[in-house]
Amino acid sequence: EYNTIASSFGCLSTKLAKVHETLNKTFSLNQNIASNNATDKIVGGLSACCSLDGVIVMVVQPGERNLFDQGVIELEVIRRGKKI
Repeated sequence: EYNTIASSFGCLSTKLAKVHETLNKTFSLNQNIASNNATDKIVGGLSACCSLDGVIVMVVQPGERNLFDQGVIELEVIRRGKKI
């Protein structure tokens, strides 16, 4: 059985939220910055799907320009001890 998802820019939005938090602290803006845990949710979902000895297959197109977002997912999946 094959199941597919698209999770483009989820991890980048988590990183961008951290940039906003840093700017907020650096410049004492005192803004209420919403937390963003999209990376944790995306990788948690992928990990749960392969909990029965399954694997995660990432299809990357030639010339792909979204490799940074995909790399975050790949590294986090590996960090959690899953096969990719």
